Amino acid sequence: IEHNNTPVLFGIAGRDNMVDNDAIRHAARVMPNARLCEQPDASHAFWLERDDLRRDWWQQIDGFFADVHARFDSARKPANDNTGADAAAPQKQHNIRKGPRA
Repeated sequence: IEHNNTPVLFGIAGRDNMVDNDAIRHAARVMPNARLCEQPDASHAFWLERDDLRRDWWQQIDGFFADVHARFDSARKPANDNTGADAAAPQKQHNIRKGPRA
């Protein structure tokens, strides 16, 4: 688990009686790219409980993805980056037939 470099967002519901929150906290501590979001007032299904919990969870998810994307962009040039020098080069046209009489 300590060698897993995959970005992971863990969500913990403070009043959850179905999972071991301490195990989740441990995993988040030892995984190099893990983030932990704690919802102290939530039960197990905080996706479904209340609008404020769900809204906060979605904000955490959005922020997590934005941070992961920013780290990815700073680490390497994305394969679909059309802003570089190659963007001005003419693109090869492919003769693709579409439909029965194309």
